[in-house]
Amino acid sequence: MVLKISFSLLYFILAASCMHPNLPDKGSSSAATVGSSTADPNDAAIEYGFTLCRQMASTRYRDHLVDRVTRYQFCKYMGGEDIDYTIFDTYFENCSRVEDEGADWIGLDEFNQLFRNHSIQRGIPLEEFVKHRNNVALGLLQADKAYWETIRKNKD
Repeated sequence: MVLKISFSLLYFILAASCMHPNLPDKGSSSAATVGSSTADPNDAAIEYGFTLCRQMASTRYRDHLVDRVTRYQFCKYMGGEDIDYTIFDTYFENCSRVEDEGADWIGLDEFNQLFRNHSIQRGIPLEEFVKHRNNVALGLLQADKAYWETIRKNKD
């Protein structure tokens, strides 16, 4: 059931990304040619993954969706294994952004870069990796929501 829902959500996100208002019309002469590198079809799925990660980070809050996530939340989304933390830390050791203000917070652009790096380091094709991580995240999100709902009920 969760798998059907996740594929349905992914389908709608991909469909919505195709209707983005800033994209040129198909008949426009300035439209990107098929196979050009201007748009990656995995970007929408990775953005959906970022939304899932943000939702997972926000489950303890009732009506608030965080804008960015932490290292812990990103690694939890990626599986929460030691290798996930190692890949993350290695990436940032080699990245000059670490010294920037706000480097502890991950926005969509950083999430996209980290996600792609994770896929490469794990040796899993990006398309397969994004589908798998989003499906797992949907299950984790439901479990987190149930957990925090139980906590809230026990508090009241």
